[in-house]
Amino acid sequence: MFKSSAAKDIAPGLKINGFSFDVEMLCVAIKKGYKIKEAPIVWLNSPKSKVNPLLDSTKMFLDLIKIKMMHG
Repeated sequence: MFKSSAAKDIAPGLKINGFSFDVEMLCVAIKKGYKIKEAPIVWLNSPKSKVNPLLDSTKMFLDLIKIKMMHG
């Protein structure tokens, strides 16, 4: 969850599409000095999920490297 003003400030600079977009968003928010709070959620996993644990975790790892290179 983001305040509207924070989302409008952070979102235009994001480059990652896919599973790692939220990691990049948090990285940019921290870099810009926004306060981050954890909030509990209820996770419901769909049996129709098309996530491939091996392929998608590899893509996410590569995205994390990109995020580190882009945002230090």
